Amino acid sequence: MGLKKPVISVIMPCYNAEKYLGDAVRSFIDNTISRDCELIIVNDGSTDRSGEIIKDLINTYKDYQIRCIDIPNSGVSAARNTGIREVRGEYMAFMDADDLYGKYYLEVILDGIRKYKADACLCLFATEEKQMTAGKVDALEIKKRDLMDILLYRKKRIALRSILYRTDIMHGCNVFFPEN
Repeated sequence: MGLKKPVISVIMPCYNAEKYLGDAVRSFIDNTISRDCELIIVNDGSTDRSGEIIKDLINTYKDYQIRCIDIPNSGVSAARNTGIREVRGEYMAFMDADDLYGKYYLEVILDGIRKYKADACLCLFATEEKQMTAGKVDALEIKKRDLMDILLYRKKRIALRSILYRTDIMHGCNVFFPEN
């Protein structure tokens, strides 16, 4: 039986994150719509127990779509780019191995992107209650350069984990993180 196509693919680069990884993955699992999502953990050549922990988490949560891609240590941008190439969801999001998602985060940001029929949606904060603010960010209107400023160069001071992106826009604009 094949896996159903996820609505959201969450990309998590991981390098030597054994102290935080379990909590980050559990915060993904605890999301109200996590069964409709996939988590792609890109193990960036970790030298601690991260690889072992990832395997244990995949076994523990085998009813969820969690997969690991192992790459030689190449840096966080290369790890994110590997994840971008592997997404299967209609939307993609990013999460670092030391981040925590609130219980309703993915649901609220997905509702926001659908409500506004947007290319990207910004969720300004997340709490345990369903009281978050989601706003429209239209990638077609803000031009590729502005999108790159937001995503890659952080000139707009927006946390990468707080935006949900339409996968076809990211792929169509050929948006990848600068490596080296």
